[in-house]
Amino acid sequence: MKKILFTSITLILLFAASSCRKDKIEPFERGFTEEQYADEFDWNTSVVVSLEIISTSGGFVQVRSSDHSVTYHKGMHPGGSDAYGIQISLPKTVKEIKVNDAMVSVTTENLVVHL
Repeated sequence: MKKILFTSITLILLFAASSCRKDKIEPFERGFTEEQYADEFDWNTSVVVSLEIISTSGGFVQVRSSDHSVTYHKGMHPGGSDAYGIQISLPKTVKEIKVNDAMVSVTTENLVVHL
């Protein structure tokens, strides 16, 4: 019994002595450097595209991503000789869209689509 008591007290004192030690904390000093970017760097992640949809027959107009996961616009084209004009905001990574299941390449900010 004395052996267990002696071992227990020794472990407690050993633990207490090691936990009372102060750790040396060195301050974290990291300087900031100013980043340099070219003046012509474009920070915009989206682009506004103007679509002019030309169709003699009126009907439903839907502008979607090429994989149909995102719908950018829904509307009604009145038909006739008037063009249906809309502006949509697209991520810059989008290179193709579907207008009523017709694939359209996004090459400029002004597109004309014939349906």
